[in-house]
Amino acid sequence: MTARARARLAIPPLPRLALVLLAAAVVHVLIGFAAQRMTGGYLDISVSRVAFELRDAMPFVLGAAIIVGWDRWPAGRPWLVAAAIAFAIAATLDAGTELWLGLTWPPEPPATAGASVSADVLPVLATLALPFGPLFAAVGIWRAAPAPGHSARRLAAIASVAILAAVVMTVRLLLAIDAIRVTYALEVTEPFSGALLVANFAFTVGAGLMAVLALAAVWAAPRHYFVPEFLIAGGALTVAIASIAGEGGALLASRQVIGIGWMDWIGWTGYAELLGLLGVALGFLSARISTPGES
Repeated sequence: MTARARARLAIPPLPRLALVLLAAAVVHVLIGFAAQRMTGGYLDISVSRVAFELRDAMPFVLGAAIIVGWDRWPAGRPWLVAAAIAFAIAATLDAGTELWLGLTWPPEPPATAGASVSADVLPVLATLALPFGPLFAAVGIWRAAPAPGHSARRLAAIASVAILAAVVMTVRLLLAIDAIRVTYALEVTEPFSGALLVANFAFTVGAGLMAVLALAAVWAAPRHYFVPEFLIAGGALTVAIASIAGEGGALLASRQVIGIGWMDWIGWTGYAELLGLLGVALGFLSARISTPGES
């Protein structure tokens, strides 16, 4: 047997459930393009649109990646199972929202819009489910952290990421509070306005929880073979910072604090967010070829 053949046998095949979730991600992308075609009347296959659809399908990929690599963190596996389920549920609800929107387009008149409950409930439920993915993943990795005894360099890295995570969460909370204030100022009275307000808060805080996932990955990183944790931390921080830059920039532009021309730059934060999500997924995937409990 050649060395290449032995190497192939050394890496176990992907679990079937992970393959199912990856296939679901492909279906999610196809649904997104189909819904855009039904609502817009044309098919947009621009780079920005492709990136947008890939980003929306990433929770399925993250769920699959967690399943592939969760053996690296045996002590936190129950929490990682919960994280994979949360990501899958959020992505399923999001795909259902897009499909429902496309099938029921154009919207019903205001007089009968109350009969279409799914158009309001599905996006709210999808947004509420999304924050639990990074939260459960962070707890799972944290519980699998090695025994205390960190070097000064590692403690400095942990402190740096902790400070950055605190800043990210603070900014995200301020943005959430601002969204609540604006909603009440507009005196929104739609039937699901309260649920939409909670969903907006969950969306705002959810991206900040990516910073918490980054902190957990840095804390749990072993002395050696730390590539999975390094990729997860770097990708999660990228997602958190890009999300803040995009949402904060859009808020400033809408209030004419900055010129509308900056919206093109804000759009690039979506690409950065996609790359960060890919980094997190790659981190969990790379754990497939590591030994549980390596240090």
